[in-house]
Amino acid sequence: MVNSLFLWERAAVRGEATMADLKSEIANFKSLTAAARVIASQKAQGWPSLGLRRRAVPSTVLCPLPSSPLRPLPSLPRSGFTLVELLVTIAVIAVLATLLLGALYTAQDAARAQKTRSTIAKLHTMMMSRWESYKTRRVPITIPPGTQPKIAARMRLDALRELMRLEMPDRYSDIIDNPAIIARPSVSHAYLRKVTSAPAGYANDHDRAECFYMIITLGADDDDTAADKFGASEVGDADGDGLREFHDAWGTPIRFLRWAPGFVSELQTRDPSTQPDPFDPRHVYPTQPTDPAPAQTEITFALYPLIYSAGPDKEFDIYGGEASFQYSGAKNNPYVGLIAPNVFPLGQIGATVDIPVNGEQNWQDNIHNHLIGSR
Repeated sequence: MVNSLFLWERAAVRGEATMADLKSEIANFKSLTAAARVIASQKAQGWPSLGLRRRAVPSTVLCPLPSSPLRPLPSLPRSGFTLVELLVTIAVIAVLATLLLGALYTAQDAARAQKTRSTIAKLHTMMMSRWESYKTRRVPITIPPGTQPKIAARMRLDALRELMRLEMPDRYSDIIDNPAIIARPSVSHAYLRKVTSAPAGYANDHDRAECFYMIITLGADDDDTAADKFGASEVGDADGDGLREFHDAWGTPIRFLRWAPGFVSELQTRDPSTQPDPFDPRHVYPTQPTDPAPAQTEITFALYPLIYSAGPDKEFDIYGGEASFQYSGAKNNPYVGLIAPNVFPLGQIGATVDIPVNGEQNWQDNIHNHLIGSR
């Protein structure tokens, strides 16, 4: 207590406490001294168990001293964040946001892929029913009496291939070029009218997609029913030429190749020993490299139409042939390519290639009907 009075006295001298504060402290000191004497006297007399109660110490004695170099005030609790804490919090939030956005983007892409597969599955079903019909389709051609069976079979197959080209075009030259073996069928006339009457004309930018849309809608038995099977997001006009296309979930036109001999899949293995050409049951064209070739030197095997989306990267990397190519000039040969390196510098139509050349195999994320048809 003496030390406390000494400190209060020094504080009063320096002006850090008033004289009134010092006098109050001295009075408290005197009260405590008197109380101590009474306690000592009672203690000397035996300190009865029910005697004097201990006097409470005045609250003023327990009050902290004024701020001074001898006794600094306790630090107050902080009410904010330090810069380091704030930066750490921001960094944690940024990492969590990145993970969340990555998961969201992956989920969106998965949903788009599923929607695209659904669209292609519908198109595959509609196309394959028509494709199979050509196995028993009546071909509008007259074969002279007495023609040898194999020659007659070849004449019928050539006419059938031209009919497939005219009714299932995958480029505008298939529509515009006049037939050489058979008369132009009625649906081909409808295609021709549609193309030549396009408000902005036609271009080859999306010809494989625009031709495909015409096949499904104009070539269907019930046009309204075929169109009603697709939603507004599945149809569009990417180049604004008035000729519509089917679109995948990324907004890219879905392409179509009637014959894609360069494409390899579980559905189309390119193996003539296990999958011979079903439209050539008499094998009038070679199925082995050593077979005699009456009009072509490529081997034949079962072909299936290819309906394909570019996928999330919007890059196809599937060779569709040069812009100047015409099937009519190749006698409607579905397997053309290997014998025409000047026309097809990248191989057969349907081959997976690097276009434009960037060292990436962008075709691997393509979504196509061969994945669906092989299940």
